[in-house]
Amino acid sequence: MYRNALIIGSNTGAPERQQLRYAVTDAYSFANVLKSIGGISNTSCIIVENPSVARVKQALQALKESAGEIKHKNARKEILFYYSGHADEHGFLLGSEVFEYSTLKAELNSISADVRIAIVDACASGSLTREKGGVKRPPFLYDASSKMEGHAYLTSS
Repeated sequence: MYRNALIIGSNTGAPERQQLRYAVTDAYSFANVLKSIGGISNTSCIIVENPSVARVKQALQALKESAGEIKHKNARKEILFYYSGHADEHGFLLGSEVFEYSTLKAELNSISADVRIAIVDACASGSLTREKGGVKRPPFLYDASSKMEGHAYLTSS
């Protein structure tokens, strides 16, 4: 099994939003948990602080490339995306830019993996799961979890 992660922390949001104090710290703490008990190595974990939209796209491309490098025929690939910062009903607020939820979903879908998990710790992040096509499924953390495929989105709103 191979696991890759992209962890983003952004203390800065839209100009009218108050600077966050702990989003970047939370991102590093989450990455440390993944590295210590989550099966993520230092080389399979990308951490980005206070990015622009262009930097998020670049980091997602790097995640896609690292997952694509795994060529073992029977290898199980899992990717994890984590974001802590400001958001609204349309996407992540990165300074004066917005990284749309629809773009995130499309980028994650383009990555060759058996399982894609997105965890978003941001206000209004529930909008990520409100688009058409969502279907309630049984919990993915149970005995047959190693046979699961697909997507899981966990939001904090």
